[in-house]
Parts: sequence; structure tokens; C-alpha cells
Amino acid sequence: MSLSNMFNGVAKQYAQTLFDLAKEKAELASIEQDVKFLLDLIKAKEFVHFLETPFVPLFKKEEFLNQVIKDKINPLTFHFLLLLERKRRIDLLALILEKFSELSSEAKGIVKVDVTTSQPLNEHQRHAIIHHLREKFNKEIEAGWQVNQKILGGF
Repeated sequence: MSLSNMFNGVAKQYAQTLFDLAKEKAELASIEQDVKFLLDLIKAKEFVHFLETPFVPLFKKEEFLNQVIKDKINPLTFHFLLLLERKRRIDLLALILEKFSELSSEAKGIVKVDVTTSQPLNEHQRHAIIHHLREKFNKEIEAGWQVNQKILGGF
């Protein structure tokens, strides 16, 4: 088993646990908002670097999380972050959050797709692609759009 597969498996287990707890406590919508907030927050490299640095004592990291994040997220999410820190899994936070988002979308019947085209598409073309995918998969489609002029084409 490759290291990447192992990390994916561990991240999926943590994400599944958070997802199950959120559903059980009827906090899914709140936790989904927290996940979006945290995904935006971890784009700040300093935040992630501080949490991942092994030289910073655990109590300092918890102090930091208490001051910066505690009042901005659901207590369940906050305690989940503390658990990740204590278990030394905070380095998997981004992957765990992505896996949580996938689980959440899947539960809602939403399929996320990335569409890459050689030219920009107008609104009508985008709508047609989404309609085609919705019919094919019988699920709601959430599309991300990219243009890459180097590709030739295909579907």
C-alpha cells in the first residue's frame, strides 16, 4: 500500500467519523459551514505551518485555536480539531476536510465534476453540459470550469 493511499484511508476515516457525528447530532449544516471556513483558513500557509510544526508545544497550539477559532466554529468541529492535534493528524486536515465535503455532497446526491475545455464556454454551453451530466448520472451536478488551450477535446 502506498503512503498516499494510506493517508487517504486515514483521512477518509476521520472525515466519516466527523460526518457521522454531525448527522447524529443534527449539526450537519453547521459543520459543513465550518468545513468551508477551515478550507479557506488553511489557504493561509502560516496557519497550517504553525499547527504542523512539531516544535510548538501542544498546549500552545490549543491556546492558539482557543483564541483564534473557538468562537467561529461549532463546538463539535472545534473538539474535532483538538483531537486531530492531539493525535498528531493535523497535517491531514486539508485532506480530511476534502473527504468530508465529498461525503456531504454524496449524501445530498450531488456529484462534483471538473470540466476542462479548450475554449471558454458560454452560459448556454455550460447549462447543456450540466443537463447532460444530470441526465446521465441522475444526480445534481456541481461543476468547476477550467480552460486549457493545450487540450484537443473530448467528453
